[in-house]
Amino acid sequence: MKLPHLLRFQRSDCEVHIALRARWLLPLLLGVAVWYGLSPVGVAAVSLVSIGLLVLFAYGWALALARGVHGQRKLRYGAFQVGDELEEIITLQNDSWLPVVWAEFVDHSSLPGHTVRSVRAVGGNSSQRWSARTVCRQRGVFTLGPWELLLGEPFGLFEVHQVFRDPVEVLVYPPLAVLPPGLLPRRGVRGEGRPDRQPLAAETTQAFAVRAYQVGDALKRVHWPTTARRDGLFVKVLEPEALSSIWLVPNFNAAVQLGQGEEGTLELLVILTASLAADLLRAKLRVGLAAAGAEGMVWLAPQTGQSQFWRILRLLAGIQAGELPLSEVLGRLHPLVRAQSTVLPITTALEQDWLGAAVTFGPGGCQALLMEVEAVAGRAAALQEVLSGQGIAATVVHREDVRVQLGAHGRLSRWEFRTLGTGRALLQHAPHVMGGLQ
Repeated sequence: MKLPHLLRFQRSDCEVHIALRARWLLPLLLGVAVWYGLSPVGVAAVSLVSIGLLVLFAYGWALALARGVHGQRKLRYGAFQVGDELEEIITLQNDSWLPVVWAEFVDHSSLPGHTVRSVRAVGGNSSQRWSARTVCRQRGVFTLGPWELLLGEPFGLFEVHQVFRDPVEVLVYPPLAVLPPGLLPRRGVRGEGRPDRQPLAAETTQAFAVRAYQVGDALKRVHWPTTARRDGLFVKVLEPEALSSIWLVPNFNAAVQLGQGEEGTLELLVILTASLAADLLRAKLRVGLAAAGAEGMVWLAPQTGQSQFWRILRLLAGIQAGELPLSEVLGRLHPLVRAQSTVLPITTALEQDWLGAAVTFGPGGCQALLMEVEAVAGRAAALQEVLSGQGIAATVVHREDVRVQLGAHGRLSRWEFRTLGTGRALLQHAPHVMGGLQ
């Protein structure tokens, strides 16, 4: 129930309200005043003065707390990937000479399993510090805060609210998985199917090999590191564009997802898509992403390099299941796909309702990954055969084929100690130090 505010002011870091906690106080004061007015006897006068002094003293105490008490949250160690440990330092500072008999921290953070909610007490001109730690077990874009600090004076008449409205965003990247051999899209399918004597599409700037220089080769293609190591000129062999652009199209339709949380197919698709992007980009292919999440369609045009990998991870980290079916996603993607690109739908939905949209990309223009989980066991092979008959190469992936690898983006940010034979503990690794949250 919302309390009536008696005073409100703004500090540099928060909004401060003083509210009346004892709703019976005003009727009591009014009743005693009426009693004294109708019958000005000694008992009535003493009661009126005593209650008045108590109210003034309690309000003065609350005002001192509102101006002299400060709460602070500082992000000491931040999370970067699933498995990292996040740690916050919480400080309750009292610059008033009056003690804080109770202080309640109310946290509205969205990071699963993490909260600084607690009740504390601190004496006058003193402070308290403690920490809150959480191992991040779920990918996503989360916030630390907003949060509130509730303070009370000992008589329970007034309550002080300090409201900190500026949350800090925490981005937790999904883990990667070790993929089985042969899972990556078959390269060169479209190039092998081109008519005889038709030239290859334009070459990219991505080199995948070197060869000896031949008359007519452009000097700008000379690979100088290899030339310096060997006796003669060597040039870069550039990859044709027809073999270098892949659109990843994971099926995030909420209607076809199975399971919840870490064991659900949504998380499985996110991990598989991120792992495929990592492997394809390492192979110097151009990788794009098209998916429909809870906030609508997201697009990322095919690009190469590590920066593209982080852009894909950033989108996958925050995406949630949406309403658009895979067939509609493929239909919207069709105008954006160049003739030299390959579209790769990734789905656990083993129905054929998206087949019509897939065949519009032409021979070799669409390949598919069919994720088979326990609830749809045995259906992937049948769909694979149907897709093959339509000229769509499909690969079946089983849940156990996707082996999650924590720490794929770097060493996990956790406290690690080694115990010696003497019983002494030595620090082996500390989490990543982050900036502040106030």
